[in-house]
Amino acid sequence: MRAQSEAHAPSRMVSETDELCQKIRRRKPSIYSELLRENILEVLKCSFPRFGTALAPGKLDEIASHFLSRHGAKRPQFHHIATEIVEFAHRGHELSKPLICLLEYEWILLSTEIDSARIQAPQLSGNTNWDTSKISLNPTAEIVATPFDITLVDIPVELDGTEQNYVYAVYRTVKHTVVTRSLSYVDYCLIDLIRREGEVAFNALVSAPPVQLTTDAIRQWVIEQSQNGLVICGTEC
Repeated sequence: MRAQSEAHAPSRMVSETDELCQKIRRRKPSIYSELLRENILEVLKCSFPRFGTALAPGKLDEIASHFLSRHGAKRPQFHHIATEIVEFAHRGHELSKPLICLLEYEWILLSTEIDSARIQAPQLSGNTNWDTSKISLNPTAEIVATPFDITLVDIPVELDGTEQNYVYAVYRTVKHTVVTRSLSYVDYCLIDLIRREGEVAFNALVSAPPVQLTTDAIRQWVIEQSQNGLVICGTEC
């Protein structure tokens, strides 16, 4: 439909639109260029608040200007512009690795918040039949690994190569709250297995656990993570 409408657009409209875009990209003062720049700056501030705070003064405005002049955005919606800003940052805008990590993390927070997946309320009870139960991961869950503690207020300016990896699960709860939960090695191993399989029977999890755990320990883990909203017990529970 878009191709058809462009093919039949009046030549004067096409040339005037192209001229307007060229003026905006050349940063010539105009009400349109300033309006677009302010809109992009607002997306940056709203979608990436910690990223904006971590930048040097004036850097956020510089990124908005460079994005407008150098990046041919194709998707005008708010969250799509945020996605394209992340893509733009990866293509050579001079940002440190910690800042890129923070930018990506805040994009995941936004993506998780607007994810259309339906979240089920915890179904475990005292009458749970563990022999028929099946465990799956919260459909909004994303696993995030960073070379520093992403929950700290201040992030490192640079990395020296001696950092350890921090692993988190980011997901939305049934109450529409986006949660960042730190994962232990055991958490990661169990979650990774569930994620790869899509759905795992509790008995299968017990019979071939990715780490050495007792049946009671795995059961308790499932109960706790179900209460936290990270995993979901199937309808057979």
